[in-house]
This record gives sequence, C-alpha cells and structure tokens, in this order.
Amino acid sequence: MIKKILASLAGIILMIISYAQTPDMYPPPNPEPIEKTTFNIVLYVVLPIIMVVGYLLYRKSVKKRNEKDK
Repeated sequence: MIKKILASLAGIILMIISYAQTPDMYPPPNPEPIEKTTFNIVLYVVLPIIMVVGYLLYRKSVKKRNEKDK
C-alpha cells in the first residue's frame, strides 16, 4: 500500500518537474521546405533507399547462411 502511494507521489512530482521545464517564451518554429539541391536529394532520398535495400540484402544473406548451417 505504501509503495503504491509513494510511486503515485513520485509520478506526480516528476510530471510537475517536467512541465516546469517546458519553454513558454520560445518563438514557434517557422518551417520551410527543403531546397531541391543535388546534395539534399542524395542525402534525403538516395541514401535511405540504399540503406533499406542493403539491410534487406544483409538479412537475406543471414537467413541463407542459417539455413545452410542447419
């Protein structure tokens, strides 16, 4: 019983502390679209695609290696 009360009290205190740390006088962000330069296209489009394809090929090779060992 005491553990539940202490856990609830600790949760309430943590919520108050975390709310107190939120900035309220900070200006809101002003989002702008990403410029379509070659570097940005490579960074945000090509590299993620290469990483996903590489991961899928890696998983396929690991699966084949595990089946071969069995």
